Amino acid sequence: MERVLLALDEVTRGYGDMRIHYCRLDFAALDGDRCALAGVVLDEGTLRGVTAGLSGRLPEVDFDISRVRILRANATQAVVAANLTGLYAASSFLAEQVSQLLNGCPVEMLMEERNLEPVMARFRDDLKKNPSDANTLYGLAVVQAKMGQLQEAANTITAALRYAPEDPDIMRDAGIIAFEAGKNAEAIQYLRGAYQRSEGDPETVLYLGRAYEQAGDYITALELYKKALAANVADDQLYYGLATSYGQLNNPGESHYYFGTFFKKKSKKDSALFHYRAALNLFPPDSERAREIKQEIENLQKPAVKPESAQAPQGRQGPPSPTGPNRRFPR
Repeated sequence: MERVLLALDEVTRGYGDMRIHYCRLDFAALDGDRCALAGVVLDEGTLRGVTAGLSGRLPEVDFDISRVRILRANATQAVVAANLTGLYAASSFLAEQVSQLLNGCPVEMLMEERNLEPVMARFRDDLKKNPSDANTLYGLAVVQAKMGQLQEAANTITAALRYAPEDPDIMRDAGIIAFEAGKNAEAIQYLRGAYQRSEGDPETVLYLGRAYEQAGDYITALELYKKALAANVADDQLYYGLATSYGQLNNPGESHYYFGTFFKKKSKKDSALFHYRAALNLFPPDSERAREIKQEIENLQKPAVKPESAQAPQGRQGPPSPTGPNRRFPR
């Protein structure tokens, strides 16, 4: 593990200039010769560069990047009105501005930062009044996890479970926190408990599938991924999990198909076409899957339609309350 950390530190130093790079990666878990990375990078080029550097230093280690978030993969495009010049009532920029000329400046909304310290302070104040309130403990754990304080979040949500041991939401998020912290066996235990109490919860199904995939139980992982797919879970990594699980189970046709779908959703046309074409060669020409793949290829090869105008992003609400209909782990 020490060699992995040293290599990761050495490689990511080359991406330390925040003016042109964003690379915040950390070691998440080590299972034999497989190392899971977690964190956030700016784009796929950064991730490829980091993994190439790591593989060059540690060729015997297989690096799992499924937990790494790529900011530009789902960036919102917007146009911001920027001032070019203005007409002032006097020959000074301090004078009253009578009119101005604006220009639409295209921008990418890569990341939204929120100050969660006041939220955390509120939960701590509430706990002073009622230290055994499970909902308040749960809310504090959610905020701690959002701020990257995974060990503190694990301790807090464990305390919440002592007061609400049958709550499927708390149990699910205890499993998610354990999974993000690289404690896979613990994650499976919590997520199985949540699944038994709320089998229809799609987020529980998805993360339980990820935990089983991480444990090497690809048959169980695939069953859960299929349930998540049937529930229309909006998570691109679901298709990556399906692709890798089918690949591990020696089903290259389905593996290529889901890799194609994953890259299509990431707007990586060339990679999607590569996998769809590879999949097409592995299915009977008259099969339903072959027809689906042909349609996907045809759609990808159509000329892209340029949108008439970019819409400004809608404002988001603050952190979800730990009670009520939005009682969800914020990601």
